[in-house]
Amino acid sequence: MTSHVITLPLIYREQIKKSGYYDQLKYIVEPSFKEFESPGSLDTSGEHDNTVVPGLQHKYPQTGLLLVTDRCASYCRYCFRKRIVGKDSDEVAPDFAEVGRYIAGHREMNNVLLSGGDPFVLSTGKLNKILDHLLPIPHLSSIRFGTKAVAFSPKRFEDPDLPAMFRRINNAGKAAVIVAHFDHVRRDLCGSRAQYSQPARPWRAVPEPIRAPRKGQR
Repeated sequence: MTSHVITLPLIYREQIKKSGYYDQLKYIVEPSFKEFESPGSLDTSGEHDNTVVPGLQHKYPQTGLLLVTDRCASYCRYCFRKRIVGKDSDEVAPDFAEVGRYIAGHREMNNVLLSGGDPFVLSTGKLNKILDHLLPIPHLSSIRFGTKAVAFSPKRFEDPDLPAMFRRINNAGKAAVIVAHFDHVRRDLCGSRAQYSQPARPWRAVPEPIRAPRKGQR
């Protein structure tokens, strides 16, 4: 029916059913025949033009955007990276040492956003191997993780190895920031804000703005 992959975690499917906003939430992940009209093969934000080494984009002076995977916990139907996600993409960084060398040579860059795909579909061990190349860079002040796993797969954050990874980032003198993506007020169904905003946590959770449907929109 569609070239854009379909995956729906059981926990999120149950959340949709129980939310009271079934019609709104299901359209985030439910495919439509309209996808034939817009297959998502275009690079809509000019990411190729801003790629400086394979997998690393440097569009804004202070920020590096690092594509670490082409997989997600689930796949939003409006995704602007349909050309990448759910596929074996050559746009994902193949050499994090090369990425580290580029960043080390650009002192204007003070933060790196791990994206993709969703970085939290990777194992904590794999994330630590990526950090091996980022944490020694002195002018980086924060490592950011762009993710929807907070909504799609919250049990990922119960991994007992994750706190140590975030402490490792803090001990390197950098802030660990989870940039959590939500599309609707009722996607915060697992107590995400309470769970990930506790002061004792070795990271900061920063929810992106919630975009509630306008009147007449699904």
